[in-house]
Amino acid sequence: MYSQCRSIYYLLTLACSLAFTLPAIAEEPSDAERFEEVVVFGQKIERTLQDTKESVEVFTSEMLEERNLYNLSDVYLLTPGVSGDQFGFRIRGVRNSDGAALPNRADLASVVLDGVNATGWVKSSGAGQLWDVGQVEVYRGPQSTNLGRNALAGAIVVNTHDPVYENGGSIRLGAGEYDTTEIKGHANFSLIDDVSAIRISIEENESDGFSDNITRGEDDYAHVNSAVYRLKWLYEPTDDLKAVLSYQRLKNEFGSTSTFLGVYDRDDRIALADAPADFDTEADLASLTIDYRINDNWSLTSVTGYQDGERTRFNDTDQTSAPVGSGGGITSRFSEDNNWSQELRFTYENESIRGSSGIYFSEIEAERSQENVVDLNLVLLFDDFSPGLGTVLTTNLILPVVLYQPFYDTRQTGFTNVDTSTWAAFTEWEFDLGEKWMASIGVRYDNEEQDYSTASSTFSNSVLPNLGGPFGGIPLGGGLTIDTAIFLINTQLAAFTSTVPQSDQSEDFDNFLPSAGITYYHNEEVSSSFFVKKSYRSGGSELTLLNGINDFDSEELWNYEYSLRAQVFEGRGVFNTNVYYGDWTNQQVAIQEPGTTNTAFTITVNAGESTIFGAEVSLNYDLTDNWTLYSGVAVSKTEYDDFQSPDGSEDYSGNDFSFAPELTANIGVTYFNENGFFFNASASYTDSSYADVANIREMDSYTLLNVNAGYEYKSFKIEAYGINVTDELYDVNNNIRATDGTPGTRLGAPRQYGGRVTFTF
Repeated sequence: MYSQCRSIYYLLTLACSLAFTLPAIAEEPSDAERFEEVVVFGQKIERTLQDTKESVEVFTSEMLEERNLYNLSDVYLLTPGVSGDQFGFRIRGVRNSDGAALPNRADLASVVLDGVNATGWVKSSGAGQLWDVGQVEVYRGPQSTNLGRNALAGAIVVNTHDPVYENGGSIRLGAGEYDTTEIKGHANFSLIDDVSAIRISIEENESDGFSDNITRGEDDYAHVNSAVYRLKWLYEPTDDLKAVLSYQRLKNEFGSTSTFLGVYDRDDRIALADAPADFDTEADLASLTIDYRINDNWSLTSVTGYQDGERTRFNDTDQTSAPVGSGGGITSRFSEDNNWSQELRFTYENESIRGSSGIYFSEIEAERSQENVVDLNLVLLFDDFSPGLGTVLTTNLILPVVLYQPFYDTRQTGFTNVDTSTWAAFTEWEFDLGEKWMASIGVRYDNEEQDYSTASSTFSNSVLPNLGGPFGGIPLGGGLTIDTAIFLINTQLAAFTSTVPQSDQSEDFDNFLPSAGITYYHNEEVSSSFFVKKSYRSGGSELTLLNGINDFDSEELWNYEYSLRAQVFEGRGVFNTNVYYGDWTNQQVAIQEPGTTNTAFTITVNAGESTIFGAEVSLNYDLTDNWTLYSGVAVSKTEYDDFQSPDGSEDYSGNDFSFAPELTANIGVTYFNENGFFFNASASYTDSSYADVANIREMDSYTLLNVNAGYEYKSFKIEAYGINVTDELYDVNNNIRATDGTPGTRLGAPRQYGGRVTFTF
């Protein structure tokens, strides 16, 4: 702990000291030397990256191609302060979704695809592929003033290529290990020069995955199949009016990536389940963006978004070879995530003032239904409660009678529906105060109404004993007797196997979200800023697995941040850093439900207080005309300052957030020469973290090395790639176990090699 704190101190000191040294060493570049300017599009006021004080990492289409970044998981590896995979991500140590039971509950980070704010499972596992994408922007830190709900920790904004007034396209074919294939293409057509054009893109990816199911005899149990079909239409009838209509269909099919140990090693990647594993998400996304220039100063923008998504899940609940009736179980769930949104905003700009004001509306519908058949392993559950208790109560080895059968059969059905209506009004302005200073101020009022409906029923054919009869007083240690153990066990099982009639309720939440900042321009190449933002997430209700309705409150985060932007090395490099401190109150956290002995029983509670602080530093540098260096490092410290379970039995104060690596870093180089040869290599480091709130299940740090190289000549390109070339074995989530007690984990992808060819026309 001491060394980690010392590293954080050194990094923060370095970032702050650079604010005073860089202005002195930065030199004014010539136009030929100046590092390529990047424009950030995801905020209300359009700025260049160097004029954006918020911490944002931008990946242009050229960067995505050069660095072999073909899905959002690849982007996370090269974004300091961010980690994750296709099932979720963390920004500054904060998970985009904390896995609570309420469907469509506001998440902690947004994913915006061509103006559509993805919700539910579409955001978690539907979005991610990056073929024919124009730019990806990863925002670290609160974006609630900018985006409202779902943006307390940050946001990811993906903009695909708009049509252009040219005819052309491309085709790409690829193959790799584990039966990996990719088929991609795009075509662009100019319908009316300078007036109308369309663009079509298709992407299909398939892989058998990396796990072998020895029970079912399948080597594609962890399969990953994805597809994106997109159509965009550009219409510009006048110089002042532009409209872009976008439609895309997303399909993602995942198997189970869980690996179980026991007699197997981690690198065996063995699955034991006797049932199929299918996690399938499909969605239709559509958006219409209209920009109208009213005059030289004013413009009007309308963004309309729509999502229609669904997810089906069918998998083995117990993750063992046992069938239903002998300790097995089946989970079957269906989800729908639909939303529409409308934003209207006016933008103003003159030589010294820039601003944006508008209104926002959205309707979100989320539906969840399930039918689960589960045999609870009472031997294991009893032993969790008191070691050896399972043998005492489920066999006649100790007592002359069997009080419980080893398995407790259950059948659970239920539904949860949530309709969320949101409206917001926002304004944000920047004022130049002379040549050296610029001030910014903004505020957003967000109003949200939730209509919540739920019902659940769990039935069992198993018979529970009344008491232990003449054996009831036998002591079991720790003040526990047979009778007291039976009473506690029956109470939990009876609560689990009960019916909760349909419950309907409504909740209203609103919040003012101010922001303010000041920027000082040391010279034309270096600026520093300080700004403050308030962010929040609404509260809500949930139905816990023990069939209780639980209410939880809103949470708020005040974020204080310093940023530095600098062009260095005579304009051939860009150095950026952000240092932040966040004060988090009433944080919503999913923990094990008090009074239970199973980690599957969770409840959402509001932590008393939490703190996050850290820094992100990045350097991009054109070493020569052929070589480019990109690098970054981030420290993200998270801590529960005051957090106890509702019954007071657990104190998590002082613990780190789950899945929150303190240190993430990356470095890479790209090479391209005039003869068409190109090369890229990158290394990324992710620090150790915990997979649980109690900070018991620690996951080791890991470093991944990726390379790609090839040759490009006119319209033809051939490329080879290697992913995780050192074959690093690392955990993504090691807080997993089968119902028979076998420990498990989700592992990251092993070493993979492959190649692809691209033809452009």
